[in-house]
Amino acid sequence: MRSLKFIGFIGCLVVIIFSHSWSLANPCDLSFQPDVEISTGEWTKTGFARANIALVKAGNGHFVTPQKEHELIKNGADVIMIKNPSSIDLSVLTEDRGYHYGPLFISRVKPTMDMFDEIDSQNDKTEKQRKKSKDTLKRKLKKTDENSDYNVTIQALNVEGLNELKRVFYDTVGKKEFAVDTFSDEFINSKIQEIKKGVHSNFQLLIKHKDFGVVGGMVLEVLDEGMAIKVKRAAYSKDPEHKSNYLSIRAVYELTKFALKNYIPTLSYGSDPNFYGELTSLGLMKFKSELGFGVAPGEVFAEPRLVKVLNPEVIGPYVTFSYKDLEKQKGFVAHVYGTSEVESLPKGIEVIFH
Repeated sequence: MRSLKFIGFIGCLVVIIFSHSWSLANPCDLSFQPDVEISTGEWTKTGFARANIALVKAGNGHFVTPQKEHELIKNGADVIMIKNPSSIDLSVLTEDRGYHYGPLFISRVKPTMDMFDEIDSQNDKTEKQRKKSKDTLKRKLKKTDENSDYNVTIQALNVEGLNELKRVFYDTVGKKEFAVDTFSDEFINSKIQEIKKGVHSNFQLLIKHKDFGVVGGMVLEVLDEGMAIKVKRAAYSKDPEHKSNYLSIRAVYELTKFALKNYIPTLSYGSDPNFYGELTSLGLMKFKSELGFGVAPGEVFAEPRLVKVLNPEVIGPYVTFSYKDLEKQKGFVAHVYGTSEVESLPKGIEVIFH
């Protein structure tokens, strides 16, 4: 685990460099409180796991000169970030200097549509390509259809279902070094309290195998009085018996059917940190993009931020999204670093390779 490396201040500029160990010192009254409260779990809001982040107080961007950037690099900073930047920050920390202005988190959303009809509506593909895509989808779904050893149910969320999905998560993703504990005790307990209070907006989608029990599924929440349904959490077994059976495709297919049946017009596959390749993988971006989920401002932690990577070697290939219209905070541009072979970016978005 990387530790606190540097704390310094230059005039009115306060920079705190920290990693996910979250030690914190407050050298003077000009601190980040209450602008940025460093607390347990705060790192999940930044979108970085391995990098040391230099948080700059909003309004002090004009102090971050190229010379100061070099000083920060020497002192161990990998990334510069300003949350809720001011107009002054935006005027001096521009994309020409490598800064990107976008939301902390992005949501992956799409209109509810039958998955086969969705393929038919893809006018950018030829008829032959659309047929191939539909044949591929049929082949993947066949592995978990009613004639297989799998069964899918969607019902009101209960404690047993929560714990089963938590088990699947910790048997797979939860073992990774930089995994985000999405099935944390805090999340589980909050959902249990909602169950006890009789909250009717929570559902569970469970994929069960006749011999192995629950091997995957989703925790779902209906939002905005039925205008959207969101995947709050998802987990799928990576065991050899199940890995090649496209459990996640089956889950999205059944979720879509459920939404259509209940006249829910929008699907959301959750919110991701706006930095694929670091805290969340490029593979996750590809998975959601291939399923047709576009990019929208995050439903949570949607405040804007300016960010620049000072040390790309720490992070490796990555993709981040900036606003196309900075003033209105609308539209997105994808910025790709460290690779020219990123596949399955969200459709309809301008892509810039750096």
